This record gives sequence, structure tokens and C-alpha cells, in this order.
Amino acid sequence: RWEMIDEDPYTMDIGQYDMDDNFIASHKGISSAARAVNYSTPHNIFMCIRGQRAHAGGYKWKLLQSVK
Repeated sequence: RWEMIDEDPYTMDIGQYDMDDNFIASHKGISSAARAVNYSTPHNIFMCIRGQRAHAGGYKWKLLQSVK
């Protein structure tokens, strides 16, 4: 089942993880994340954060949730 995202994926805080789920870095939006790893398909990162893909560009990608 796909995760619904109410915010703009191009401005959300995205977490970059290795394949063992170790946190590597945070990025402001999927375009910034794709540029940081020289990945030409930011849409695939978006599909990761929606749960439609397991990984993209050799990394796992997740939304970083705000602490309330």
C-alpha cells in the first residue's frame, strides 16, 4: 500500500540511508537528494518515500519526520 504524502516532495526533508538502514545524510527535497548522489532520476527517490520502491541510486530514502 502506498503512503500518502500531503506535502510537496521537492521541499520535504529526506533521509538518505545505506542498504543496512544506517543514516547517512538529510536533504531538503528529492531534487537536492538526487543531486547530492549524482542520481539522474529524482522520481525514483519519490517512489521510495511513497513505499513503491525499496531503494534508488544505491540508497534507501525516507521522509524525516518532525519531532513534536
